Amino acid sequence: MTRALRGSLLLVVTFAAGVFAGSRYERRRQPLQHEPASYAQHVVARLDHSIGLDSVQRRAITEILVRHQGSVDSAWRAVGPHLRAALGAATSEIDSMLRPDQRAKFRDLVTAMHGAPRHD
Repeated sequence: MTRALRGSLLLVVTFAAGVFAGSRYERRRQPLQHEPASYAQHVVARLDHSIGLDSVQRRAITEILVRHQGSVDSAWRAVGPHLRAALGAATSEIDSMLRPDQRAKFRDLVTAMHGAPRHD
């Protein structure tokens, strides 16, 4: 395997992991009406659209995502509260630096990007 091919494969795997992890995080924040298996299929469909997977790749990547789902969920349970606290602190600090007319727009922007803040 050439160095360029290994680099490309690493990039694809990293992208897939990022998409999957980010999607799982958002799903936990705002539960969707999808089953976990269909969620893996959604991630694979996005990859397929972006890089053009064949049927063997789609099936294998779906199996990989399903197999690792438990450890991904566990990691998000461990890091999620800390991440939300850090983002909340940063958002509050930014909010305190803004003028009143900017604050309303900033809060609308944050809500549009991340949904309503949770207090858990």
